[in-house]
Amino acid sequence: MIFLVLQLISIFAGIFAFLALPLSFDQRIYLLVLFSALPVSLKLYLDNSNLRRKEDEFTTFLRDLTLNIRTGMSITKAIEVTAKGNYRALRRDLESLMKNLHLGMPVERAFEIFGKEQKTGNIKRSVSVISIASRSGGRIGEVLSLLTSELLRVRANRAEMEASLHVYTASLYVIYFTFLGIVILSLTKLLPAMASADIKVDLPYYTQLLFRSSMIIAVFSGLIAGKMGHGSIYKGSIHALVMSLICFISFFVLQF
Repeated sequence: MIFLVLQLISIFAGIFAFLALPLSFDQRIYLLVLFSALPVSLKLYLDNSNLRRKEDEFTTFLRDLTLNIRTGMSITKAIEVTAKGNYRALRRDLESLMKNLHLGMPVERAFEIFGKEQKTGNIKRSVSVISIASRSGGRIGEVLSLLTSELLRVRANRAEMEASLHVYTASLYVIYFTFLGIVILSLTKLLPAMASADIKVDLPYYTQLLFRSSMIIAVFSGLIAGKMGHGSIYKGSIHALVMSLICFISFFVLQF
C-alpha cells in the first residue's frame, strides 16, 4: 500500500514536471520517466538486497543450528534456540517456522512450508535437503554440517567474485564519464568554433542528438554495471538512474 501511494505521488510529480517546467521536450520526457521509474527501481533494488541478506542469514542460521544439535539438543529445541538469534531479514520466516513446530507439525513438513515461502533457489534447495534427511531418519547433524560447509563456501566464492568484479563497474563509470566529457566539450567548444568559422552547424539538432545518445548509453551502461558487479540487473537499475541523472544535470547546466 505504501509503495502504491509513493508510486502515484511520483507519477503525478513526473506529470507536473513534464507539463510545467520550462525545459526541452526530451528533458521533460526524461523527468517523467525518472519520477515514474524511481519507486519501482528502488523497490526492485531493496527486494533483491533483502533476498541476498536472507541467503546470508540462512547460512548463518544453519551453522548455528548445527552447533546446537552437536551439543545434544533435539532438532526442534535446537531450531527454537537458534531462531532467537539476531536475524532481521529472516525474522518473520523463522517466527512462522517456530509457530508451525509449536502446533505439533513435523520438522520436515515445517521446513517444506518454510521453503515454499522463500524466493531464492539456494534456500529452497537447502530446505529440500533438510526435509529429505529428516524424513529418511538420517543423521541430521551430519547432513546440516555438510550443507552448511557448502553454503559457506558458496558465500565466500560469491563475495570474492563480486569484489573482483567491482573494478569492471568502476571502469564502466569511467568510460561513461569520459564519453560524457567528450560530448560536453563538443557542444561547448568544437561546434561553436565550427559555427564561428562560418561552417553551417545546427547546434539545437546536435544537442538533442547527443542528449538522446548519452541517455541511451547511460541506461544500458548502468544495467551492465549492475549485472557485472552484483550479478543482478535489478541492482543495475540504480546505476542506470545515477548515470542518467548525471547526464541530465550536465545538459541542464549546459543551457546556462
